[in-house]
Amino acid sequence: RAPSPSLLAILFERLSICATVLSVAQTLYRSMQRPTLEGSALSEGDAMLEWATVLFFTMEFLLRLYAAPVEPGLWSRRRYVLSCAGLVDLLTIAPFLLQKCRSEGSSQIVIDLAAFADRHDEELRL
Repeated sequence: RAPSPSLLAILFERLSICATVLSVAQTLYRSMQRPTLEGSALSEGDAMLEWATVLFFTMEFLLRLYAAPVEPGLWSRRRYVLSCAGLVDLLTIAPFLLQKCRSEGSSQIVIDLAAFADRHDEELRL
């Protein structure tokens, strides 16, 4: 018989579902290409929602990585990172984080990865 999940696990799962629904809704809304004025309350709210969901998904990824079983040898926590769920998590958060890390002093690989993320942002988010 499987143990029942804790209240905290249930709340975290529901929060994760809500964050996913919000992120998909935001992507769908952006895909409708409604004109928004820069600096408007709508664009500021959109940016805040994007930051909140990406930070949540980053935290979730790091928590799952931390909670992944540690096995001796080469495949320790890399097994989670290379799993389907881990790769989906990385592809979800990487474009946003790469765009934010890009600056004048960035290495060429970060600039190239950020440019790739800019070109394929919508596809990687879905």
